[in-house]
Formats: sequence, C-alpha cells, structure tokens
Amino acid sequence: MNIKTIITLLLFPMSIQLFAQEVSMRTIFVNMPDTLLPYMSSGNKLDLIDFAESGMEAQVNDNLGDSVTLTKLTHDYLYLRLSPSSSVELKILPYHGNSFRDSLIICMVSSVGSDIKESSVQFYTTGWKSMKSLVPIKFEISNFMIEDHTVSDERLRILTDKLCPFMVSANLSPETTDLILKLSIPLLTEEDKGEIGSLFIPKTLKWDGNIFK
Repeated sequence: MNIKTIITLLLFPMSIQLFAQEVSMRTIFVNMPDTLLPYMSSGNKLDLIDFAESGMEAQVNDNLGDSVTLTKLTHDYLYLRLSPSSSVELKILPYHGNSFRDSLIICMVSSVGSDIKESSVQFYTTGWKSMKSLVPIKFEISNFMIEDHTVSDERLRILTDKLCPFMVSANLSPETTDLILKLSIPLLTEEDKGEIGSLFIPKTLKWDGNIFK
C-alpha cells in the first residue's frame, strides 16, 4: 500500500463527517423535486422550515389552497401532513452500499388514508436520484402474525380472508433508524378487530447501513 493510499484512508472518515454536517434535512426538503410534492413551491417549504425553527405553528397553504403542516423537523427527520388523509416522512440514513466509502441516502414514506392507511417506501440519493428498494421483505400477512397463538387453522383462514386485500402502513422513527410496518385493519366487527389485533402485530425493521431487515 503506497503512501497516497494510506493518507486517503486516514482522511476519508473526516471527509464523511464533514459531508454529513453539510447535508441537513432543511436542505433535503427545500431541494425536494416538484414531481414528489407537485403542489408545494420552494417558498412554501422555506416558510414551513422558518416557522418550525422559530417555534411557531408550521402551516402554509399549498398551490391548491390546501393546508399543509410540518409537524416535526430534526436534523435527520421530517413529518409533513399534506391533508387529513395523506402524509410524507423523510429520514436521512447512513449508507454503506458503496464499495469503499460511506454516504447518506434519503428514505421517504408516503401514506394515504385516515383510519385505514396504505404506505409506499422509496429511497433516494441526497441529490434526489431514485434508488432501488432497500426493504427486501415482501409485504405478506404471514410476516405480521405472532408465532405462538392458539387460533385454529379454520378460524385463522377466516380471519385472514377478511383482511384481503390487505394494506400495510409504514412509519419512520424520528429518534432511530427503524422502519415500523403495520397491517391496516379494514372495517370489521369489534370482535374480529380484537381477535385480529391479538394475532397480528407491527413489525419493526432495523437499518443496518445497507437495507432494512
């Protein structure tokens, strides 16, 4: 290993730290493409951030006149309520997917629905270039079922049929790098809801620097 390579390896952690300091949620949000938030202008985003950082209610009207609220903003997390039935979450994650260097990426969770929610999870570079999915598991009902239950196979089949077609909601943790997945329970009787609620539990996925697992 030559001296140039050694110096590069020694200086690289410092460059990563400086890069992480420069990439903030404020910058990420302001630079978010119009294709992802088509009814919000750059001025809307800046106003929301200024209100939030001033301790005021962070609320503006978008280009359609609808109320948009920034309910939480940290250095690496954002929760934006677009309407009573839609929201967007952003999280900056450390990413080790490159061969010899670390970097940062964005995880975005878009959710629709009020009582019954459905979410999509996408990943982007800090320059908002789309990436492949880094959630390797399939959204299947069996992933949410507790292992030790006493429900008969026939009753389990009936309850599972009532959940189909099923939807999954997702939330990012503001404090950690976890992704929490939850079955959205449709309109059922209180008895069925209680039974399903005891059988199917939220699933927490851990970020390992490359994927959620």
